[in-house]
Amino acid sequence: MKRTIIIVLAFFILLLTATGCGKTYERPWDQFCFELDGGLDVKKEISLSSEDIDYILDILNNGKWINSLSNCGYDFVFYTAKQEVGYQSSCGTFNDWTNQRSMTVTEEQCKIINELLNIRNLSITQEKAEEIAIKRCNVNYDYIETTYVDSDCSWKVEFWQSGAKIATQTVTIDSKGNVLSVHYAE
Repeated sequence: MKRTIIIVLAFFILLLTATGCGKTYERPWDQFCFELDGGLDVKKEISLSSEDIDYILDILNNGKWINSLSNCGYDFVFYTAKQEVGYQSSCGTFNDWTNQRSMTVTEEQCKIINELLNIRNLSITQEKAEEIAIKRCNVNYDYIETTYVDSDCSWKVEFWQSGAKIATQTVTIDSKGNVLSVHYAE
């Protein structure tokens, strides 16, 4: 009986201490991240509150990661206790270079993170992509359909006429509305 009680007590203690073991991302030493200005040049430091960091860490620790890096660039870098994680604000994608994996957050999470970082939301980049595609379109069309291409943080703008797709442009825009690339397919 004593042996059973000791084993149950030991198991209970082990269970209580193991609950914090699953956290991969821990609080950083400093409470800021870096906004990058193309390449690896730091544009500015962004100070984050303790609550902001907790929100982002919760996403990093509980999100659905895939075991490969995305093709998405990044315009912010977060430093946790052990990792360097890039974030692309236009599509809400994190790249964890230390663990060679990536995660795209939900549209709502992206909106909140971008608000914490004081940047524009995804719908503005969609409007900009449509505006650019329409200005560069050289065909007559009835309407357009726009979809977000998560794998490369771009917008695919399709031009339709009489129920048939007649042209496609893929427009990549950063979180500030700068056009990074436009690819045509007719």
